[in-house]
Amino acid sequence: LAMVEGMTDGSFIGWEKKSVVVLNVTDDPGGARTKRLLKDNEAQVRLLYCSLEEAELIFRAAWAAGQAGSSHMWFAV
Repeated sequence: LAMVEGMTDGSFIGWEKKSVVVLNVTDDPGGARTKRLLKDNEAQVRLLYCSLEEAELIFRAAWAAGQAGSSHMWFAV
C-alpha cells in the first residue's frame, strides 16, 4: 500500500488513491458483504492482494456486483 501511495503522490498523470477496502472473505462465505463493499467503492482501477482462493471469491462477488466488466481494471498480486 505504501508503494501505491508513493506512485500516486509522485505521478504527473494526476492519479489519486480514492480508498482502501479491506475484505475478509472468511467471515463472509456468501459474499454479500464483499459484493456490497465493492459496489459502494467507485474506483475503476483496483489493486488486489490475496490468495488464489480469496481471489476466486472476490471476483465472483465483483462479477455479481457489476464491478468486473470492461469498465473496471484489476491488478492482482
